[in-house]
Amino acid sequence: MGEMILRHLKENLQLVIIRPTIITSTYKEPFPGWIEGVRTLDAFILAYGKGVLNFFYSNPDSKLDMIPGDMVVNAIVASILAHENNQCSQQVLIYNISSSSRGPPRNIDIKHFMFHYFTKNPWINKDGKTIKVTKPILFSNISSFRRHVSIHYSLLLKMLKFVNLVSFHRFDKTYENMKMKMCKAIRLSELYEPYMFFYESFDDVNTEKLRLTMKEINLAEVLNFDPRCINWEDYFTNTHIPGSVKYLF
Repeated sequence: MGEMILRHLKENLQLVIIRPTIITSTYKEPFPGWIEGVRTLDAFILAYGKGVLNFFYSNPDSKLDMIPGDMVVNAIVASILAHENNQCSQQVLIYNISSSSRGPPRNIDIKHFMFHYFTKNPWINKDGKTIKVTKPILFSNISSFRRHVSIHYSLLLKMLKFVNLVSFHRFDKTYENMKMKMCKAIRLSELYEPYMFFYESFDDVNTEKLRLTMKEINLAEVLNFDPRCINWEDYFTNTHIPGSVKYLF
């Protein structure tokens, strides 16, 4: 429907659609690790680093298709350059800016990246307390996830609520903290399930052709949007997570 409307309104312009996957912090420009606003993956990183959540509902081996923000911008600029003189074309070109067919990290890789980073660089909360993280737990099926929530949170929460009432709300803070952790885990799992169980790959044939076009006019390095150059472990531990801590925490 949206494409039909765009076809109608575009008049004699070339219609190009840019479709990025999960957008993460910048790879290089304007500087590594810059990000604004909590994105899909960062909700988990923030919750884990702050000690709010250490278990997730996700398939450890499914790939997490993502692309740094500056590569998305580079792809947009490259598409403008490539099609600036194309007029009256009825063809709609779709560029999937993704990493799914270019060796993206898996959920289990992100788990290790987070653990290693926050073990070496623990978060210090507003009370000056160092948050010690434990290895994240990944549950690949909903029954084991719910069982874990029920045993470690729901049952204890009910007991704590009773104790808190008979002790004249002495454990208000502890009760609210545990309740927040349980609600956070359930909410994030429901919201991001499609990303945590992603098994497909986006067709980036057009995007690869666009890369070759930039190479032909010697702009491939300036307008780099090729995720094959990314070492994901280095990017996460030295760029993305530090950037998230600096700009989002």
